[in-house]
Amino acid sequence: MADRETPNLVMLRDVARRLELLLPRLAFLGGVVVDLFVTEPTARLGRATKDVDVIVDGRESLVAEFEATPPEVRAFVAAAWRDLLQTGNVPALLEAHLAPDEASQARAGLVLSRIVAMSRLG
Repeated sequence: MADRETPNLVMLRDVARRLELLLPRLAFLGGVVVDLFVTEPTARLGRATKDVDVIVDGRESLVAEFEATPPEVRAFVAAAWRDLLQTGNVPALLEAHLAPDEASQARAGLVLSRIVAMSRLG
């Protein structure tokens, strides 16, 4: 779990406390849980949108975890990454989705390399 406090994590903890008795039967989904998947301290947390790029950018172990998923899931996701890569727009899309600061923009190559790696595992 992320070490940093983010608005998403504050909200998630508050909701979990209020629903404590139901927690064994609940699954939290959507943007509020993205910060739980980010393990790299240099990744940007707490954004309300663009969840996929946050996870690809912020989880160093993502490709290895993806490799361990069931073959049908891996094939489906890899095909989606290949389709995206075939558009030729991925570098521009990454530039637009990452924060505009120099450090975030410098991570575009890392994100692209993870996308390419996952596209080849299907």
